[in-house]
Amino acid sequence: MEQSKIYRTKEKFDSIVNQTENEFIDYWYARDLMPLLGYERWENFHKAIQRAMNSVETSDTKVSDHFREVTKMVPFNYPFFMEKYKLKTIADEAMVKEEYLNLVG
Repeated sequence: MEQSKIYRTKEKFDSIVNQTENEFIDYWYARDLMPLLGYERWENFHKAIQRAMNSVETSDTKVSDHFREVTKMVPFNYPFFMEKYKLKTIADEAMVKEEYLNLVG
């Protein structure tokens, strides 16, 4: 991947990152991540999130430690926020190219 494309893609991820108030942990809302990971339909991305959650569960990690359902007043939205580790898990389950996975750490 050329350097300028890497920079632009990283900027897109950085533009939608959020941070917890107390612990300063980075997280993303699933709905914001969806287009960056190449999904056009929520239903398909939600399936990738579910696969990632199942993957976490089978690794003896508590899903609730890394995925949280949140209430966000957006029409037709089922938002989640997730930590960087879980973003990588979802991207991996979504079969996103490795070059994108490297951008989030």
